[in-house]
This record gives sequence, structure tokens and C-alpha cells, in this order.
Amino acid sequence: MKQISTIILGFLVFLATSTLLCAAQYKPGEVIVKFRGQSQSKGVLTDTFNSRPELVAVDNTFQGLKTLSQRDDVEYAEPNYVISVETVPNDWPYYESEWEDL
Repeated sequence: MKQISTIILGFLVFLATSTLLCAAQYKPGEVIVKFRGQSQSKGVLTDTFNSRPELVAVDNTFQGLKTLSQRDDVEYAEPNYVISVETVPNDWPYYESEWEDL
């Protein structure tokens, strides 16, 4: 029984460590917010059809997420994740000479 609990504990420690190491990077103090329905944004009334997610500056990212996600007019709020390209494909099927006549 002790061996099983040691294995389970080891697995949980591994899982917690790997989650922290693979955590997504984000820009501190920035939150992406999508408002639902009509909302007052930057002094302009916007409706759902035309509204897009907006970048909102906050002092504390996680406190800002908590506060914004509790509002009724917020569809979602998430950190401003940093996205980077790992590789750039070189499979472009055209040569530059193909477009010279245009």
C-alpha cells in the first residue's frame, strides 16, 4: 500500500512540475476581453455583431481576470498570451519570376 501511495505522490509531483514548466507565457498587466451584447467601450456603445475582443490594461493580471469574468457584460477574459513561431515552412509553391509580368 505504501508503494502505491509513493507512486501516486510521485506522479502528482511530476504532473505539477510539468504543468508549471509548460505554462503559457503572457504579457503581465494585459487582458483580452470580449464583451457580450451592448457594452460601453471607450465611450462608444458597441453591439455584439461588431464588437471584437479588446486589450484592457490592468494592474494585476489574475485579479483583473477574476473581476472581469464576474461581470455580466463580459463574454470571456483571458491573459494576453505570447504566441511565437517555432518553424517557418518553406513550401511556397511559386517562384518570384512567376509574378514578374503583373
